[in-house]
Amino acid sequence: MRPLKLTMQAFGPYARDCTVDFASLGDNGLYLITGETGAGKTMLFDAITFALYGEPSGSGRDAQMLRSKQAAPGEVTAVELDFLCRGKQWHIRRVLGRDKVSRDGERSFVRSGDAELFSPDEPDTPIVTKSKDVTKAVEELLGLNREQFRGCAMIAQGEFRDILYAPTSERLVLFRKLFGTHLYDRLTLRLGEEAAQAKAAYENARSELIHLASRIRLSGEECADWLAEPAVYAADLESTLADGVDRDKEALAALGEAIRKAEAEKSELTAQITTAKEDEKRMAQKAETEKALADAAEKRVLAEKLFEEAKEALPLARKKREEAARLEALLPLCRELENAGKRVSGLESAREEKSTEQAWLADRLEKITERLVQYRTEADAAGEARVTLGETEALRQKNEETLRLYRELTEAGEAWAESVRIWQAAAQVYRKRSDEADAAGEISRKLEKAHLDGQAGILARTLTAGEPCPVCGSLSHPAPAPCHDGEIPAEDAVRDARTRWEAASARAAEASHKAGILRGSSEQMLADFSSRAQALGYSFDAEWNRPDMAEALLQTAAERIGEEEARQKEFDKTIEALRQTTDRYRDLLDRMQRGEALHAQETARHQESVSALAALDAALEEAVAQVRTLQTRVPDRDPAETEREIGTLTAEAAALEDNCTALEARLAEADRLENTLSARLGALASQTNGTFAHRLPELQKCFGEKEARLAALREEEGALRTRLHIHGEILAGFPACRKALAEAETLYRRRKHLSDTASGSLGGKEKMPLETYAQLHLFDRVLRRANVRLMTMSEGRYELRRREEADNIRSKTGLELDVTDHYSGVSRNVRTLSGGEAFKASLALALGLADETESVSGGVHIDAMFLDEGFGSLDNASLENALATLAQLSDGCRLVGIISHVEQLRERIDRQILVTKDRTGVSRVTVGCGIQN
Repeated sequence: MRPLKLTMQAFGPYARDCTVDFASLGDNGLYLITGETGAGKTMLFDAITFALYGEPSGSGRDAQMLRSKQAAPGEVTAVELDFLCRGKQWHIRRVLGRDKVSRDGERSFVRSGDAELFSPDEPDTPIVTKSKDVTKAVEELLGLNREQFRGCAMIAQGEFRDILYAPTSERLVLFRKLFGTHLYDRLTLRLGEEAAQAKAAYENARSELIHLASRIRLSGEECADWLAEPAVYAADLESTLADGVDRDKEALAALGEAIRKAEAEKSELTAQITTAKEDEKRMAQKAETEKALADAAEKRVLAEKLFEEAKEALPLARKKREEAARLEALLPLCRELENAGKRVSGLESAREEKSTEQAWLADRLEKITERLVQYRTEADAAGEARVTLGETEALRQKNEETLRLYRELTEAGEAWAESVRIWQAAAQVYRKRSDEADAAGEISRKLEKAHLDGQAGILARTLTAGEPCPVCGSLSHPAPAPCHDGEIPAEDAVRDARTRWEAASARAAEASHKAGILRGSSEQMLADFSSRAQALGYSFDAEWNRPDMAEALLQTAAERIGEEEARQKEFDKTIEALRQTTDRYRDLLDRMQRGEALHAQETARHQESVSALAALDAALEEAVAQVRTLQTRVPDRDPAETEREIGTLTAEAAALEDNCTALEARLAEADRLENTLSARLGALASQTNGTFAHRLPELQKCFGEKEARLAALREEEGALRTRLHIHGEILAGFPACRKALAEAETLYRRRKHLSDTASGSLGGKEKMPLETYAQLHLFDRVLRRANVRLMTMSEGRYELRRREEADNIRSKTGLELDVTDHYSGVSRNVRTLSGGEAFKASLALALGLADETESVSGGVHIDAMFLDEGFGSLDNASLENALATLAQLSDGCRLVGIISHVEQLRERIDRQILVTKDRTGVSRVTVGCGIQN
C-alpha cells in the first residue's frame, strides 16, 4: 500500500482544505517531513490512518480530537485518500463530523458515520458505504488491521525505546496484536478451566465419600482413626460395617419377640383396668343420686309454701287492672292537646329558621357576586404566565445536561483515584511477596549447596588411591572434597525449602499479575476522565498514577456543580410557580362557570324562602286557636306520665298473676323430680353389689411399669432399625463412591499437569507459557531481520540476542533482550546502551518487526513507511549509518518518510514535505525538493 494523494478538510491544524501530493515524491527512496514542533507533521499520518480505519494512528487520541478548532460550525471534518494497492488505484472518503450550534449559541460536536470506498473499476460509484463496512473492506484489501498497519508502516514518536526495553509481558501483548498469538492464550485458559473443573469434581467426590463415612455409627479407637481418614481406610470401614449390619439384624429379631410378649401383657391389664373404672363410676353415681334426692324433697316443700302465698295476692291484681282502664279512656284527649302545643312550638321554630335562612341566602348571593368578579380578574393575570412556561422549561433542560456532565466528571475522577489507591496497595503486596520469594530462594540455594557439599565430602572419605572414583571413574584423586564441618542438611529439608521457594514465587507472580491488571484499570479510568474533561472544554493531561494532578479541575467541577445546582433550584421554583399559575387559570375558568350556575340556583332558593315564610305565618295562627279550644275540655295532665302510670298498673297486675302460675308449675316439677330420683337410686343399688373398683390403684401401677418397659424396647428397636437403614445405604453406595473418587483424582492430576505445562506454572521449571513459547520463534525471526540493519548502523559492533536463560524461575520469561558487543566480546543488558546506541538498536528492532509483520500477514507488502523523530540523539557517523540503512530499506519499490526537524536531515534529504503554521494556528503543506524556510 502506498499513498498517492491526501486531502484534509477542517482536520487538526489544517483548518482549510489541504492536499498532499505523495505521488510527486516518486515510487521509492527517502523523503523528509519537516517543520517546527507542533505544526502538524505527525497529523499527516493520523489523517492516512483515519481515512483507512476511522481512528487516528496514536493510542492516546480520540477521533473527536482531530476536528480543527478553527473550523466553522457548519464545516465538515473529512479526509480523502487516493492509494495504490495490488497494482490498482483506490479512493476512500471518510467524514468525522461537524459542530452543531444550539439556540443559545453553544457549540457541540456531532460524530458522523459517513464513509465511502471507490474501486478502480467503478470510480464514480462507491462499492462500500458506512464507516464499519468501509473499515472491514480496507482490512480485507490491505490484509492488515489498524494495529498491524501501525507496526508495519509507522514507527511513532516515543515508541522506539519502548519497543527495545519492553519486558516479556509487554512484548507478549504487542506480538499478540501483530501476529494473532491470542489463540495459544485461549487454549491455555481453556486448559486451566478444564483443570479447575476436574479439581472441583475431585473435591466433590472426596466430599461425598467423607459425607458418606460421617454417617457411620461404629465404636472403638481403631474405627475412630478410620472415620478420620475415610479415603485411606475405605476397605476396612466397608468390611467392619458389613459385620456390624449382621449383628444388628440378629439383635433386631430378639427385640421383636420381647416386644410382642410385653404387648400381650399390656392388653390383659388394660381390660382389667377398664372394668375397675366402670365399677368406680357407678359407685360415684349412687352417692350423687342420694344427695340429689334429699335436695329435691326440700325444694318440693318450699314450692308448696310459696304457691299458697301467691294465691292470696290475686284480688289486688284485679283492682290494679280497673284503675288502668279508667286512665286509658282519658289518654286520647291528653295526647291531642299535647300534639297541638307541639305543633305551635314547631311552627314558631320553623318560622325563625326560615327567617334566618332568608337572611343567610341574601348574604350568600352578595358573596357569590363578589367572588365571580375576583375570578375574572385572576384569570386575566394567569393567562399571561402560560406564555413563558415553555421557554423556562427549555432553559432548565439545558442546565440539567451541563450539571450531569460535571457530575459524571467528578465520579470519573473519584473512580480514577480509588483505582490508583487499590493499585498502590497491590503493588505493595507484590513487593512484599517478591522479597519473600527472594529470601526463600536464597535459603533454598544455600541448603542445596550445603547438602551437595556434604555428600561430596562423605564420598571423598571412601576414595582410595589406585581405585576408580564411583562418580567419574578416575584412578587418581588429586583434590578430594573436604569433609563438611557442620550438620549436613537432609534431602527432605532441601526439598521443603525448594517447595517453599516455589510457593513464594507463585504468590509473587500472582501479585504481579494482579497489580498489572489494576494498573490497566487505572489507565482506563484516566482515559475516561480525560475524555469527559475534554467534552466540557478542559484540556487535561496527567500520568496514570497521579490523580492529585486533577485536584484543581475537580475543584472547578465541584464549584460548577454547586452553581448549576443552585441555578437548577431557581429554575424549579420558577417552573413550579408558572405551572401552578397555569393550572390556576384552568381552575378559574371552571370556577367561574360553576359560580354563575350557583348564583342562579341561590337566587331561586331565596324566592322560595320568602314564599315559605308567609305560609308558616298562616299555619301558626290556626294552631294557636286549636290549643285554646282543647284546654277547655281536658284536665291539665301530661299524656306521657298518664301512659307510664297505665303501664305500671298493668305490669304489676300481670306480675302477680304470672307469679301464681309459675309457682304452681314449680310445685309440679318438684314432685316429678323427687319420683325420678327415687327410681334411679333403686336401680344403682342393685348394680353396685360385688364391685371390683378397690383394685384400680394396684392395676394402674402395674400397667405403668409394663408401658415403660414396652416404650424402652420400642425405642431400642427404632434406634437399631435406623442404624441398619443408614448402614445399608452406606454399604450400597460405598463402592461407587470409592470408584468415582479414584477416577476424579486421576483426571484432575492429568489435567492439572497439562494446564501447568501450557501456562508455564510447573514447579522448578522456567516460567514460559505456551503463547510465549510460540512467540519465541517469531521473535527470533524479528531479531535476525533487525540485526542485519543494526550491524550496518553500528559498523559491525552490536548484535541483539534473545536471553536464553532467565535470571530466576520466579516470573514468566522468554522475550528478554541482551546486546552483544563484538568489540569487547561481552553480552549485556540493552538498558546499558547509550542514547544514540539505544536509538539505533530500537530503530533496527522496529524495522525488523515491521518486516516480520508483513511476512506473517499473507505476504502483504507496504510500499510506504513513516519514521517519527528520534534522529536528534545520533552523532554524524551514526546518522550516516542510519540513513544508509534506511536507503537500503527503500530500495526497490518502497518509499520511506522521515518525520523530523533535525537540520542535518534537511540538508541531506532533497525530497521534502514542509509543514508550516501561521499565527492563528492554521497549518499548510508544501511538497518539493530542497525546500527552505
